[in-house]
Amino acid sequence: MQPRILKVTVLTNQRLNLLYSNSESVVVDLGRVIRVGNLAAALADESFIRKVKISHGGGALLWPNGLEFCADALRMQGEKITESESLSITTLTH
Repeated sequence: MQPRILKVTVLTNQRLNLLYSNSESVVVDLGRVIRVGNLAAALADESFIRKVKISHGGGALLWPNGLEFCADALRMQGEKITESESLSITTLTH
């Protein structure tokens, strides 16, 4: 079974820190998928990024406009980080 997302933390600059069920942590840059005129364009707004939810079972990230990213694809695209790096990353304040 593929690792599932347990926790998502919204970071600055359209990035997410994802913690997986295998204890792996990755940072994903959503800026690479933002294109004008598609569902992902809403991710240009950091207040919209903060509306992210983890799907039941942790197989995807979901947003209110129907945008969905597969946990496996995000893990492959993301940059793996250590626990100490994860703790030192700057997060957005609410």
